[in-house]
Amino acid sequence: GNKMDLTIKSSSAFDDTFSEDKIAAFIGNVSKIRLENVEFTDERVSRLADIANKFNSLEALEVDGTSSKVKENEIMEHQREVPLAGLAKILDAVSQLPHLRILRIKSHYLSGTSLEVLLPCIVGIQTLELLDISANNIGPEGATALGQAMGSLTEMKELGLGGNEIGDEGAAALAPALGNMTQLRTLYLHVNEIGDEGAVALAPALGNM
Repeated sequence: GNKMDLTIKSSSAFDDTFSEDKIAAFIGNVSKIRLENVEFTDERVSRLADIANKFNSLEALEVDGTSSKVKENEIMEHQREVPLAGLAKILDAVSQLPHLRILRIKSHYLSGTSLEVLLPCIVGIQTLELLDISANNIGPEGATALGQAMGSLTEMKELGLGGNEIGDEGAAALAPALGNMTQLRTLYLHVNEIGDEGAVALAPALGNM
């Protein structure tokens, strides 16, 4: 079968695409799923989690939590994130897939604590080459947890951590893990309030890249 990309930009498109009779026809050919502007009710989360392990050709999963460009309407902003338990459920299901290389979970306002809940699922994806968790405000705690958990992700080539407010403390906590990631070629750390101290801590790790 031909590989196909699945980009879903509304709740109704989600319901339509992931209806059992429809998805069965092409589930084995989907190489990329991008979800944005979907309201993740428990039912939708379950529906995706229940079939996630059948996407045998899946190489990339992208979930974007931003729903609109309008910043002043905070209520709108937060409606399109996958609830934490749901995210864990979906990640746990896809971690068994043989070809998953790219995982992007952006703009979900995951705190460090939330990230810690997800990390076992994320590091369970042994084939992971790109992890993008930008704009999640994981903070120093999240960066520390990430640093401790990432050792097993030996295939990692790109890590996106922009907009996470990890600061110097977070940068220092990440440094040892980054130094061990021999395949790492690209690291995004913009908007993280990393000063000289953090930069100095990171320097040896970045020297290997």
